[in-house]
Amino acid sequence: MKPLFTALKAAVFSLLLSGLAGLQTPAIAAAVVDTGHVKAELIVSGEAVPGGEVLVALRQTIAMALTGVDTANLDSYNDAVTQDPRIRTLREKVDIDFKPNWAHSLAEMAIQLDDGTTIEATHDSGIPWADVAKQRQALEAKYESLVTPILGAAGAKRLHDAIERIDELTDVGDLARASAKA
Repeated sequence: MKPLFTALKAAVFSLLLSGLAGLQTPAIAAAVVDTGHVKAELIVSGEAVPGGEVLVALRQTIAMALTGVDTANLDSYNDAVTQDPRIRTLREKVDIDFKPNWAHSLAEMAIQLDDGTTIEATHDSGIPWADVAKQRQALEAKYESLVTPILGAAGAKRLHDAIERIDELTDVGDLARASAKA
């Protein structure tokens, strides 16, 4: 699942970092994403799928990001979002081309607008940002958005603290216990 997540992250970050998110979706004629090879059987394409299964759908998540849905928020992955006509229409316009020799962290996206304009973006999530402190803030914000709904604020802090001390832990069980719901 990690290669899928990495490719997904690269594609979505490509959108967000390049300011492509929130384009007027009726103006989008097509979107093409080239990314590293991912196990094709994990991709759910074309069909509307239940919210939990949408997590593995690159086309769905790209359509969500393009329409301004917060893809870092797990609550965004639900049946109502999946069935949204704007997202369904846009999802059908997204084409994913897996490049077998590319890194899983690399993605390129080209969006063709109805007027013929093409907007392109490239991102490699395997390359650190120039501003590492800003990257850390972004990762911590993502961590909070994903972990807090599951472990609660105290549990998220407990796990974060364990991760910060990972080099000092003498037993991996400490990390496992920190990740358990209280």
